[in-house]
Amino acid sequence: MKTKKCSKCKENKDASCFMKCKANKSGLYSSCKACNKERIRIYNIKNKENVIKTYKKYYEKNKKEILKKSVIKNRKYKKEFEGIKKIPKIQRRIT
Repeated sequence: MKTKKCSKCKENKDASCFMKCKANKSGLYSSCKACNKERIRIYNIKNKENVIKTYKKYYEKNKKEILKKSVIKNRKYKKEFEGIKKIPKIQRRIT
């Protein structure tokens, strides 16, 4: 197994704990997935307004594709659950 030392947490971890990066000699990022996730989380908290603006711009620019993908996803979801019987609502006894 190939191991690598994370530049952020300084722990030796398995290569599968690092994302691929063609630019680096080792072919992997210098920091592990967990540290990258934490870095992105902190950035999103500090720059909440800019992140929301960016997401809105992306959505407006790619609205058709996003909606098309969600329709396809919903169709797949419906097909998976077509065979399952719906549970009838329990009628309440009014006294």
